[in-house]
Amino acid sequence: MGKHFQTVAAIVTILCVGVLAQQEIILKADDVDDHDDIWGKRYAAGVNSWGIDGNHIPGTNGYMIWNSFPGPSGTYSVKLGAVTEPDGDSPYKFFVDGQEVASGNYPYSTGNLDCGSGELKVEDIDLGEHAINNGDEIKYWASSVYPCGTDHGQYSRFYQIKFTSQAPPDNTPPSVPANVAFVSATNTSITVSWDGSTDDESGVKEYLIYVDNTQKGSSTNTQGTATGLSRNTEYEIAVSAVNYSGEESARSAAITASTADEDAPTGTMFLAGNSGTLANGMTEADAAGALAPKAIYGTNGSTSGASASLSKAEYDIDVPVDGTWYFWARLKYEGGMANSFWVDIDGGDAMRFGNGESQFSQWHWEGFMEEGHVDLGSLTAGPHTLTVYCREPADDCLLDVICLTTEESYEPSDGDVVLDGNGTTPMEGYVRVDYPTGGETLQVGQTITVRWTTDTNVVTDVDVKFSPDGGVSWETLNGSGSVVLGDADWDNLEWTIPETVLDIPLAGNSECIMRVEQYEATESDYIDNSDAFSIVGQGQSVVTAAPVARESGVSIHTVSPGWYMAQVALENAYDIRISDPRGATVAHFTGTGPARYALPQGLASGVYVMSVKNRNVVRSGTLILKR
Repeated sequence: MGKHFQTVAAIVTILCVGVLAQQEIILKADDVDDHDDIWGKRYAAGVNSWGIDGNHIPGTNGYMIWNSFPGPSGTYSVKLGAVTEPDGDSPYKFFVDGQEVASGNYPYSTGNLDCGSGELKVEDIDLGEHAINNGDEIKYWASSVYPCGTDHGQYSRFYQIKFTSQAPPDNTPPSVPANVAFVSATNTSITVSWDGSTDDESGVKEYLIYVDNTQKGSSTNTQGTATGLSRNTEYEIAVSAVNYSGEESARSAAITASTADEDAPTGTMFLAGNSGTLANGMTEADAAGALAPKAIYGTNGSTSGASASLSKAEYDIDVPVDGTWYFWARLKYEGGMANSFWVDIDGGDAMRFGNGESQFSQWHWEGFMEEGHVDLGSLTAGPHTLTVYCREPADDCLLDVICLTTEESYEPSDGDVVLDGNGTTPMEGYVRVDYPTGGETLQVGQTITVRWTTDTNVVTDVDVKFSPDGGVSWETLNGSGSVVLGDADWDNLEWTIPETVLDIPLAGNSECIMRVEQYEATESDYIDNSDAFSIVGQGQSVVTAAPVARESGVSIHTVSPGWYMAQVALENAYDIRISDPRGATVAHFTGTGPARYALPQGLASGVYVMSVKNRNVVRSGTLILKR
């Protein structure tokens, strides 16, 4: 079994009847201590239900286990909070302290088997009246069925088991939690600890965490996390205790704490969902609360697997570094169960994501059914194609933003996302001159091949320009039309160096610069200039020199042994960090627009890491510096 060891967080309601109180103890499926791996969160019909994996194999079965019944010993009427369906009547069994005490089959939501209906219904199934002692193990077993064929079936969904008994009332709240202390913070959450409360009658059930007088978290032990907060914001946090009779203590003294202000890990990329190529009925939609200008949803899906005929969105991505990459998506669904998609990389096996998040009816980040990221596997640096397919079509089953990261433990938050001006394209758009890059000595009459790289998801036609005077004036080398992706001279435009350009002699000229920019852009973000290179007359020696390293519009050049200069050819705001192998920062530059920065003198020879954050993308590369 997959282990989920946690203290049961039972919900208790007290209804006074004369001198006795009707006590309800609820064991949530979300709070299960242990379960077989075939069980998972399968939100449906507006409740946080769990169900058996939809693997299309009839008879898939297993247990859900709560280690210790939290209520007092007594006789309880027990009811299963189930989600019934029209296409199956799953068998179930209920156990107390290892003994089977109830069994049966789910009723059909429509009264009878109806393979053509999609009606879901939340119903209580009576499990009978049973003697249950405090600390007894509670166990539930069920099996999936597929009477309508293996494409869809009934998965024994349920969201709670409710126990009702007559019990003496406990009208005294627990003591007040003390010594609340800050533990840690992320961009959207704060974790605190405290000294526990006491309750001599029914006992302490849970603690509630309040942020600025609004409950933002709960815990069954003396540490918990408040979630759904804003980045880099100060809050007042207090904690109260609740006993098993539902009595809540006064709140503790509040402390002040702030959320973090941290960028996503190096190498993380965010893509607007609608920035891909949409096909087969994948549709844009206006959506309140979306981070991209428009969300997307599918009109043609399949739960059996992905195929080229389904609604899909294709994204051409440029992976900056080799490594294992992980996938997340920002999703929202208003109700029911149609909240999942498929994803593949480079046409490989499609993997399912979504379909398990408890935060229904609100935007949230999800990988596979609330179990974490989707593992895309090991990818090499360079171009790849990511494809998202519709699994369950619905016009309110929405995808907003995609996150790709190499950090296995990272879970995205809204505060990490930065898209471009209108969010309609992934923000890794760039143009980069690859040759000449600066420092070369070329020759009049020599034929060179100007080379460049672009993010072809954004930039598909360019102008190639040359300046003989350090960037004051420019000559377009490709004539009146642009160089278009797919042309024979895309990324390899040949140019024979003339004697003059713009009436300026080139022989003996050391102020030559090569530029590649997005076609007809007046103030293009997508532009890159080489560093200065020299041109000599015919018959003189030619020297080809490359920068020490170049990454996303930033090149490092040797000034003298042990001293290097960073040449930045970026237009938007950027953040550049160079670190040694231990992760210590040796140089850090921030700015907007082209500039030069001197690295500290005397850097030792060795391998360094340079990360460049620009237009929402963080790219990393290695530097090998030699003195």
